[in-house]
Amino acid sequence: PAQDDLEIEKSYQALIDHLTVIIKIVNPQVQFEDGQIALGPAEQLSLGLKIKGNIIDKDNPDKTFENALKEVSKIQDKWCKLNPIADSSIKEKLWKNYKHFLKMFLKESKM
Repeated sequence: PAQDDLEIEKSYQALIDHLTVIIKIVNPQVQFEDGQIALGPAEQLSLGLKIKGNIIDKDNPDKTFENALKEVSKIQDKWCKLNPIADSSIKEKLWKNYKHFLKMFLKESKM
């Protein structure tokens, strides 16, 4: 069971990482606090290169946010479908981080 929780935790963290990269794609100038992001710069860049084609619309910048919102919606769907984590402290930490970055995305989208 502990191993299962570790794998589930990694799945939740991967969704949070994905969300942070979307925030950076929508607003490259956004600054995160030290320790706020689990991914290193190279990992952020790698993930960003993989997903930016689904988000950025060079011909229609307004469409970029709409595409980002679709990606965030996919993340939310995946989040809801993941199995729960038994350890409530880990569960709470992941939820807190996810909510924080979701709020940050919504804030950045209004800029």
